[in-house]
Amino acid sequence: MKKYLFAILSIISVLFLVFFNAGCGNVVSETTTTTTTSTSSTSTSISTSTTTSSSTTISTTTTSTTTTTLPDFSWTEKTGAAAFGARSNHTSVVFDNKMWVIGGYLTSSTTNDVWSSDDGSTWVLATPEAAFPPIYDHSSVVFDNKMWVIGGQIPGTYTNEVWSSSDGVIWAVATPEAAFDKRYGHASVVFDGKIWVIGGGQPYMSDVWYSNDGIIWTQATGSAAFGNLFQLSAAVLDGEIWVVGGRDDNTIFDNTWHSSDGISWNKAGDISAFGTLSSESETARMSHTAVTYTVGGDDKMFVAGGYNSWITNNYLNDLWYTDNGASWTEAPVSAAYPGRSEHASVVFNNKIWVIGGYDNVSPRLNDVWYSPKP
Repeated sequence: MKKYLFAILSIISVLFLVFFNAGCGNVVSETTTTTTTSTSSTSTSISTSTTTSSSTTISTTTTSTTTTTLPDFSWTEKTGAAAFGARSNHTSVVFDNKMWVIGGYLTSSTTNDVWSSDDGSTWVLATPEAAFPPIYDHSSVVFDNKMWVIGGQIPGTYTNEVWSSSDGVIWAVATPEAAFDKRYGHASVVFDGKIWVIGGGQPYMSDVWYSNDGIIWTQATGSAAFGNLFQLSAAVLDGEIWVVGGRDDNTIFDNTWHSSDGISWNKAGDISAFGTLSSESETARMSHTAVTYTVGGDDKMFVAGGYNSWITNNYLNDLWYTDNGASWTEAPVSAAYPGRSEHASVVFNNKIWVIGGYDNVSPRLNDVWYSPKP
C-alpha cells in the first residue's frame, strides 16, 4: 500500500512540473532573437505493461536591442579650387558614375558650360558652351538615361525651355516652350516615372507639373496647398514628393509638405527646429539643398545649408535630417563646410556632397565638400 501511495505522489509531482513548465516561459521584452530549448521528462504510469514518455518544450526568449548608429557627419574638403571655377545657382546631378556641374552664375556673368568628376577633386570640361543658352537658377534631373535642364534665367529674361543630353556634350532641346510658364528658382524631382516641376518665379508660383518624356507637360495642380514658393528644395522619400522651405515676397518658410500624387499636398508640420524670417531663427531657409541618403538601411531626407535672413545675411552650414518630414534632428558634426546658399548637393559614392555656392564674402565658391567622414 505504501508503494502505491508513493507512486501516486510521484506522478502528481511530475505532472505539476510538466504543466508549470509548459505555461511559464522565460520571456524578455523587445526581442530580436529567439532561442528554443527542448527538455524531456519521463513519467511512469501505474500499469504492469505500459511506460509512457512525454516531452515538454520550454521556450526561452533572449533580447538584443538594435539602434542605428549615425556616422560622423563632419565635412571633408575634397578641393578648395575646383577647375569649374567659382559659381552659384548651378545644378548638379549624378550620371554615368560621375558628378556633374551644369551652368550657373559666375562672378559677373552667366555660363552654359558643363563639367564632370568621378572623384570630386578632378573636374573635366565636357563642353564650354552647351547648346542651351547661358543659364542659372534652373533645375536638373536624371531621367530616361539622360541629364535634363529645365527652365531658369537666361540673359535678359527667364525661360521654360527643356533640354537633355546623354553625354553632357551634345544637348538637344526637348521643347523650346513647355506648357508651364517661364520660371526660375523652382524645384524638380523624378517621381513615379515622371519629371516634376514645382513652384518657382516670377511671379511666385504654386503650380506643379509633370511629364513622361520632357516634351508634353501636364499640370497636376495650379494651386498647391503649400502656396507660392520660390527658391525651395524638393526630394523623394518613402514614395512621396517632399517640399522643404523656400520663400515668397515677405517670408522665408519653415514648412515641410508632401504629396503622393502631386495634386493633394499635406503639411507635415512647421519644422520644430526651423523658424521663420520674423524669428531670425538659425534654421529657416531658402536656397538650400535637399537629398535622400540611406543611413543604417533607412532612407532619410537631409537638408544642407541655405540662407535665412534678408536682415542679417545669415548663410548656414548646418545639416539636418528626418525620416518623416515632421521631426528633424541636426546631424552630429564636429567640422563643417563654410556657410553658403545657392549651392548644389548630390549623393555620390555613399556620401553627401556640397558643391560651390554663394557666401557673401568670396562671394562665389568653387570648393567641394563631402560627408560623412570615411
